Formats: sequence, structure tokens, C-alpha cells
Amino acid sequence: DDDATLSIDINDVLDTGINYGAADSEEDPLIPYIVKGLSGQYHSTFTTLPFFHHSERYQEDQLRNVWEYRLDIDQDAVDLMTGHTWELLGVKNKYYFFRQNCAYRMAEMVELGTGTELISKYKVWVAPMDVFHAMMEQDKTIVKSVKRLASRETVFNEGYRALSDAEKQFVDTVQSEPGAAIEEQILLSNEEDPREALCVVLDRFAYQNNMSADRQKEVLLARFQRAPSQRRDLDPPQPPHEGDKTSLLQASVLQNEDLGTGLELRIRPAYFDFLSKTVGTAPYSELSMADTRVLIRDSEIYLRQLEAVRVTALNTNVSGAPGAKRYAWRVRLGLQDRDLACDGCLVGYAEGGFGRGYQIQDGLAVYGLASAQFEVGDDAFSTLQAKAIAGAVWTTDTLGVHLEGAFVNGIDDTDQSKFIGKGELRFGGGKDWEFGAGVRYDEAAEGFLSLNRYW
Repeated sequence: DDDATLSIDINDVLDTGINYGAADSEEDPLIPYIVKGLSGQYHSTFTTLPFFHHSERYQEDQLRNVWEYRLDIDQDAVDLMTGHTWELLGVKNKYYFFRQNCAYRMAEMVELGTGTELISKYKVWVAPMDVFHAMMEQDKTIVKSVKRLASRETVFNEGYRALSDAEKQFVDTVQSEPGAAIEEQILLSNEEDPREALCVVLDRFAYQNNMSADRQKEVLLARFQRAPSQRRDLDPPQPPHEGDKTSLLQASVLQNEDLGTGLELRIRPAYFDFLSKTVGTAPYSELSMADTRVLIRDSEIYLRQLEAVRVTALNTNVSGAPGAKRYAWRVRLGLQDRDLACDGCLVGYAEGGFGRGYQIQDGLAVYGLASAQFEVGDDAFSTLQAKAIAGAVWTTDTLGVHLEGAFVNGIDDTDQSKFIGKGELRFGGGKDWEFGAGVRYDEAAEGFLSLNRYW
């Protein structure tokens, strides 16, 4: 994941960084963190630290990219923002996840210095990405430049992908044969210029910390014995504001084989799913909150879904380097219809699962998950269910496809089983509008066409 912070001059790591965040929140598990964040049980305040503390925390420890948005403001504005920050240091506020959060307070600070409006009047929530979209949409831009400060993980992944096949083999050999002398391995690899490959070996050590100190020293000496060089230029990444906005409003016309035609209205306040054209988020991941669907059919209105939270991370090996083993996982919590054959048959559910995800090529990933779901309500299919899930995600600049199927088996007294599946297509190159189509199956088949508005 990416993060953002405000500093006077990010190029000098000793310069002062201004931070605002929820105190004592990082040790809490996911569910208590969400509950406390929604109900204002965290306190927060502005703090100042040399920027290298933030760099160490985000880029080195948490392996998150940081984006620098350099503001085009004069010294008077800087002085005003600095003085106002000094007044607020140590002042405690209640932290609310959806609004009075870090993005809200930082946006207030920038609004003060620039005289612009960055907090939307049309949302009762504020997402960090919304602020960056707003900064870039001003009549007179307030952003001078945008730059990414890559994490350890990103530096290694991008460096490894840019190597030739022979260079990758050399890097992998250094990893798999730690006892062999580096200079001998260079000779055996027939690499005339191993400088970039040696740098990637060191990048891997910085990221995975899987090399002894003696081995690291040997690699460093091999690199220092060769002439200096510039690292290879990689394609510049898209900045976060070029992706979709964080809130989705969707209108779908659907046809159900059992229940007929209907109109589904959906609002997802934040943040993204597999098919969102987001930039700066973890690849092949979902973070969806308060995703709500309402169905209108036969002059009746039904609540079809209220998903409080949905988080999926496939954790694919995006570099292609061997040895990167991380588990995919998913957490879901909310209300939904029992199946597609019944309107208004709401059940509560909580689901958690683990598995593996694999990137086949750029933009294409497959995954498998084994999960358990607890379901409660008069219409519940089964109180406790086991799921075997398989899926695929394929995305391009203008097209996205998500396929997922699951075998569900009740493991309590009912011992029922069924298959559920879905396929969704989204197309359109704009970051504000796109079209969609898809099919779903859960005791009944259903097809839909949709118009999506991001805001």
C-alpha cells in the first residue's frame, strides 16, 4: 500500500515532517481497529519528526511507497502553515476513520495555505485519495511536481523485472548457492557487465534480509571493484491521482431467471475492488467499506447487501523471483441476501480465508482460497460453511475482468452444499465513468448491465 505525508522539503531527510494519526492504534487487530476508528475511540494530534523517521517507518519497515506532492506555494503560505501547526501541536482530537482522519486534517492545513477547497461538500466522509484528486483538479494547480519514493520491496521487484533472463539467473544463483564465491559465479554466468545484477542482489538483501553479513560484504566488494554506473531507467509509475476516484455509484439493470427484471442501485463509499483502476495500491487487492446494494423489483424495494468491510490481498509474486511465498487472504463482514432466488432474505455473515495467488503475466492473476463463513438469520443456508474458492483477475488500461467460483458446504447439522459463481466485465478508459456487464449464479442465474460513476 502507498501513503502520503506533508513535509517542507522531502529531498532532505533531516527536514521536518508534519504527521497526524490515530495514537495507539497500530497494535490493535483488524476488527477492534475498525470499531474504534468508526466510533471515535482513538485520540490523535499533530506531531513533528525529522522526515527520515517517516521514511524508515513506511518505506523500510512497512514496505509502503510514499508519494511526494510538492506544493507550488510561496514562503508566506509556508510560514502560515508552519505557525498554525505549532499552535496545534499536542492538541488532542478524536479520530474518526471516515471523516476527521489524517486526510481531513492535512487537507485543512493545505486549504489554509493555498486558499483552495480540498474537502468535498458532497461527501460525509474524506478519503486520503480524494484530497489528491482535489489538488489536481483546481482551476490553478497548487501542485508543482509529483514523485514516488519507492519502498525496499518496490525497488527490488522493479529492478528484478528489468533484468535480462541471464541476469535473473545470476541473481537467483547467488541466492540459492550462498557458499560459492561471487567472482566465480560472475565468471560462470558469462556476464560481461554484472553491475546491475549485483545491485539487485543487494536490493534483495535489503528487502528480504536473507543474506549473511559476510555474504553481503562479498557482494558489496564485487560491486565496488567495478566502475560506477547509473541504475537502469524504469518506466515512471502513474501517480495516485490518475486512477479512479474512491467512491462508486452504480446503476444496474438485471434479469433473474426466477424473479424477473429489476434495477439495482449500489453505493460503495470507499475504496477499491479488483477491477478499480486504482494507482498506488497493492496489486490484485480489494478494500471495500459500507458497500450497499438496493434492489427495486415489482414495485418493491429490498436491501440486498450491506457489506461493512471486504478486504482481499492476493499477495502475488509480482517480481517473478523464486522464493517469495506469501499467503493470499480475505475478510468479509456484513449482511446479504441468502442467494439470488430470494429477495429480502437477509442473513448476517462473517468470512475469513487463506490461500495463494499467482501472477501469470502483467495484469493477469489467478488465486485459490479456503475459507470459513459464519452465517446467522432465519434464512441462513447453513450456520457454519466451508468454501473452496478459485478466481482470476485480468486488467488493462481500458478493460477489467473478474471471475470467481466457489463450492460451499455446510458443516453443521444441515450439511448442505452448493456452487456459486460470478463473472464481471468493466470497460471504458475514463476515471469518472465506465460501463459494466456480468453474470452471477447462486441457486438462480442472473445477468446485468451497469453504468458506473466514480466520485
